[in-house]
Amino acid sequence: NFITVLERAEKLDAAKVALEKAPNDPNALVEMGKATMDGDHWVVDGRWERAIAYYKKALEIQPDLAKAQYGICKAYVQFADTYKSKNKELDEELAKLRKMDPKLADEIVEYRKTYSGGFKGLTPVSPSKKKP
Repeated sequence: NFITVLERAEKLDAAKVALEKAPNDPNALVEMGKATMDGDHWVVDGRWERAIAYYKKALEIQPDLAKAQYGICKAYVQFADTYKSKNKELDEELAKLRKMDPKLADEIVEYRKTYSGGFKGLTPVSPSKKKP
């Protein structure tokens, strides 16, 4: 609905402003990743790549930032739902999260069991090497 779309736009704008003010703040990068993933069809239009890039940059700055690793794992759960070949990468990312925060890793395992978003007939954008 319109209110949800408006709220998503406001979150994205707030994340952009925070990132502009502090481009190397790992928390701002995580919020930008979350805002990028928010909404419908974010995997289909390639936003998943940008979201993961924000999370990875946050981890470069703060390697033990579990919420950044959690974001990567959540993105891979959704992506691997359609691209089954990505399950290996998801398992690798999940192992990293488990070392950081076993409880968050358990959340991802449960999310993975229940997620069935799929693309419902849409054609997803193929993975590439783009940066945010």
